[in-house]
Amino acid sequence: MSLQSLARMALPLAYSFMLSACGGNSSSSERDLTLGGLACPDLYDPVCALTQEDAEFQYQTFSNSCYASRDGANVVFGSRCGALENEVSGASQAIIVHESIDQLPEASSDITVLDSEITGDVATLTIEHGGGCGEHRFDLHVAPPFMESWPLQIHGRLTHETDDTCLAAITTAVNIDLLPLKNLYRTSYGDEPGEIMIPQVGLYQF
Repeated sequence: MSLQSLARMALPLAYSFMLSACGGNSSSSERDLTLGGLACPDLYDPVCALTQEDAEFQYQTFSNSCYASRDGANVVFGSRCGALENEVSGASQAIIVHESIDQLPEASSDITVLDSEITGDVATLTIEHGGGCGEHRFDLHVAPPFMESWPLQIHGRLTHETDDTCLAAITTAVNIDLLPLKNLYRTSYGDEPGEIMIPQVGLYQF
């Protein structure tokens, strides 16, 4: 087989791989745009994500999760940011709000929350876990409905992702912005002051 024939075969395969990395094959009604080396579908399915602007982290609406990922932003919930648009986050990561309880991931069992403190809209968790030779990521996930107790409660899970194979017991301080949870509360109960009990975090008052 000639080199020209091999090149003609490789190009469609490479393009197909780029599409599958960000949402699968396009349909006749979806035009794929290649921007920044990553192909994203020209499909409007808005998400609110936390992105870095200069030295600040801000909430910004992206037309879909692929564009958010391409820009290095972390998706916080699956709709427009609304009142959070361009709001500055007090931390480099935010609480992740899912649409329903069945979308919550499984809680990680390999971590222990030693301490938790909420200052303003930021929760600081001190987490004990195994490791010592790799990177770790911790995410706090919540989902409605609120449990109508006093104070209100929200379903939540804490997850841990790492490829660290070391077994030393270490601690990590994690700062998580809670503004998306306040935004969820206000869409249901209005702008009055509120408080929410968050599993493994504590009482969030605002």
